[in-house]
Amino acid sequence: FARVRVVYEDPEQVGYEGVPLTFDASDSEAGSDTDPLATYVWDFGDGSDPVETPVPTIQHAFPDQGLYNVTLFVVDSDGSRVSTDVAVTIRNVGPRNARIVGANQVEIGEEARLSVEYDDVEGDAVPNRTIWSVDGEVVSEDLVLTYAFPAIDTYEVSVEVFDDGDESTTATFEIEVTAAAPRIQD
Repeated sequence: FARVRVVYEDPEQVGYEGVPLTFDASDSEAGSDTDPLATYVWDFGDGSDPVETPVPTIQHAFPDQGLYNVTLFVVDSDGSRVSTDVAVTIRNVGPRNARIVGANQVEIGEEARLSVEYDDVEGDAVPNRTIWSVDGEVVSEDLVLTYAFPAIDTYEVSVEVFDDGDESTTATFEIEVTAAAPRIQD
């Protein structure tokens, strides 16, 4: 018979996006002594390909939060299969280390174009939303900020990036708006 145990690091018995969980099927038993267990086939229910191993333990990281039904197929030496399922709850891990990318100086009348980069779990959803502010006032919820500053001054630009679990990370950036350089007319 097949038996699987999930080894959680968290006492609440949940896993987290991008953090490997250990699955242990070493309590599985063969139907007879003459038919030993040969392989373990793991289907993690997250769209990844099933994994076949000759050993009863495996680690797997889920790319996004949710409830996953993990199926273990235990195969003995004559090819007989038996399966068992275990439900695994995976919690969100928010984005982190946001950075604003763009020129830190523009001329008055010129539009600044700023974007945000951040670290997140590989395979996690793209930003659910972004909120851009200039000196504390919300000016855009687009992924990229295109903005013409109203006067010569130094401005604080901030962005908050939210993932699909509504967790966020914030970055700030100072941009200097200068006088327009003189232009020579033909």
